[in-house]
Amino acid sequence: MNSQPLSLKQCLRIAICFAAVIMIVLSVQQLKASAQSTKSDIKVSLDTEELTFEVPPMIKKGTTLVPFRALFEALDMEVRWDQANNRVTGSNSSLTISLTIGEKTAIVNGKAITLLEPAQVVQGRTLVPLRFISESTGALVFWDPYNYEVTVITQAYLAANQLTKEQVENAVKEYLEERAKEEEKKKKEEAKKKKDEQNAKPQEPSKPVDLNKLDGMYYGFRMDMDGYECGGICWDMYTFLAGNKIFLGVPENGGPETIDCKTDECYSYTISKGKLNLSNGDSYDIEKNSKGFLVINGVQLDSVLPVKKGIKIDNDFVYMGFRGLVGISPASQSWTYYLTLNADGTFEQSGFSLASLGVDPKTNVATSNEEESGTYTIENNTITLRSDTGNVYKGLFFIHNTSLKDNPDDIQIGSRNYYVSYD
Repeated sequence: MNSQPLSLKQCLRIAICFAAVIMIVLSVQQLKASAQSTKSDIKVSLDTEELTFEVPPMIKKGTTLVPFRALFEALDMEVRWDQANNRVTGSNSSLTISLTIGEKTAIVNGKAITLLEPAQVVQGRTLVPLRFISESTGALVFWDPYNYEVTVITQAYLAANQLTKEQVENAVKEYLEERAKEEEKKKKEEAKKKKDEQNAKPQEPSKPVDLNKLDGMYYGFRMDMDGYECGGICWDMYTFLAGNKIFLGVPENGGPETIDCKTDECYSYTISKGKLNLSNGDSYDIEKNSKGFLVINGVQLDSVLPVKKGIKIDNDFVYMGFRGLVGISPASQSWTYYLTLNADGTFEQSGFSLASLGVDPKTNVATSNEEESGTYTIENNTITLRSDTGNVYKGLFFIHNTSLKDNPDDIQIGSRNYYVSYD
């Protein structure tokens, strides 16, 4: 029988009874459910009890900001607001913390401390940096990326439950390591399942292949199991141009129609005796397989077809990748990007990444997220995303051969394969 995924908060509760020994057994389906929580609001728990806020907490440049009054009062601090100087102060018998709106310097018991992010006003409420406030009171602060939750453990809580700082830190470390392993396993299984489904599905090339008359862009994928080359799956792309010219990889400014060999790095090529020979000295195995597909260096490739004029897509997509094993391997990272393309020509996208930084559990994991919205247009094989903030991105766009053509569920934008996740 499958067990429900445990949150960091629940694991800390278990640590009270079992001296920080945590056993976590999760299934792939449960991990899928927890991964979806990255799109929800950030939760904050104090001593395993979740706090409520008038304005949801937010992450800005890696710093979690929360409404000051609820936080200070939860920490048993007296709250004062100085309207004239835009300054908030929290204090108890032994500690006084003051922050001024917009300033990156806080005052702790008369000593100036530099902040990563200043206190700021959001939706009419003052938000302050959670980790700084909590650690200034001697509390421990941990980030649970799998449940999108920050947990603050006070010294009083440790003492009341006869826990040491080391026990809690070890419990958190074990929890993050186990969840990281399961996440890694899930991603590899999903990648394998995707490949198996594509291989099992009867396919024909999008257009006939003639090795003597190669024309246009061809794409195919190969697995990158540790993620260090391409983030889990490598997409090989070759664009054959007039005059026996070839362009390798993803064009910088859009689809294959944007390639200009006067400015882009193209090579001359010849095909002889099963070899694709480039003018830079590189050589690749090349053939047409029994299914009729072009194959280069053992990778089956299909043609990139132009997208029909005026296409509007209405679907939610996800792109996931990784490098190394987050929480285990040094300098490792995993990321998930969500993209919604609406039929009215608008889009929303958000991204979440998790990175290993060091050995200490308090600094072991760093997170970041980003959000953007705007409008999009697709012409030939170029997608243009115009964000509400004025950013413009032009990139390669095509629909995968295996996708639903009337409303595609498997698309490529640049080197990213976005697909609909049917959980």
